[in-house]
Amino acid sequence: LLVSWQPPCARITGYIIKYEKPGSPPREVVPRPRPGVTEATITGLEPGTEYTIYVIALKNNQKSEPLIGRKKTDKKLSLRQPSHGPHSRTLLSTSFHVILLALMKNPYSSGFLELLPVPL
Repeated sequence: LLVSWQPPCARITGYIIKYEKPGSPPREVVPRPRPGVTEATITGLEPGTEYTIYVIALKNNQKSEPLIGRKKTDKKLSLRQPSHGPHSRTLLSTSFHVILLALMKNPYSSGFLELLPVPL
């Protein structure tokens, strides 16, 4: 899952990206995105599961209010190749991508939060 955002106007020292599924505690994406980076990839997600994603800007010891988005991953897609002897195989792949475009509310100036999911 690719998460992308617009940086706040303030000079920041990094980001915290967290995600969670219902009934589970939040997990953090590591390594944390550095200043100037405006996207992160979340891997290891379960197909057909709704996740809540949090993007938090850091400035020294201060944290912004989180930008919150929700996305349900696609169900597992099974692609089977025809069997042709000893070299036949089955390919199983999970395909889900979304970009979350956002104007993050800047904790150091006024602003609005906007979240637009865009399927690829």
